[in-house]
Amino acid sequence: MNLNAIARNPSYIMLVAILLAVMSMRIAELIISHHRTRDSVQHQPEAVFPYMVSLHTSLFILVPLEVMLLGRPFIPLLFAACL
Repeated sequence: MNLNAIARNPSYIMLVAILLAVMSMRIAELIISHHRTRDSVQHQPEAVFPYMVSLHTSLFILVPLEVMLLGRPFIPLLFAACL
């Protein structure tokens, strides 16, 4: 398995581009959520919030790693369904 060939594959580049776009939107949502909770009068910090952030962040790291390390093929129909 050649990791350089996988990284230059157009479908992998498209996957990473879409993940980066979604990740930037999620970061913006987290910033907005943080500001709204900070400004809230009845703010109660939730103990589970850091775990939720970690879980959602891991998606953006593990998906490209799965494609690269396991050599998953690009299936256009599956890609379209996931959008």
